[in-house]
Amino acid sequence: MYYIIEHDIRPDGIVNTSETGRSTFASALSFYYSRQSKLVMDTTFVSAHLMLVEENLAIVKQDDVETLYQPEGE
Repeated sequence: MYYIIEHDIRPDGIVNTSETGRSTFASALSFYYSRQSKLVMDTTFVSAHLMLVEENLAIVKQDDVETLYQPEGE
């Protein structure tokens, strides 16, 4: 089993957290890159942090994602 852990940082500083499980490495990696590509284009969150881990929480991949968020008035 593999898990994709996602932290989305909102402009007010609150962190939205989600965890998604996938049974194979291929499907987990596919989901990971799908989320990463969507977050890059996001204007809701200031940034996001993704981590792909194995069952025992060994980190396979991790990324800090810069989004397209722009504060109002800029």
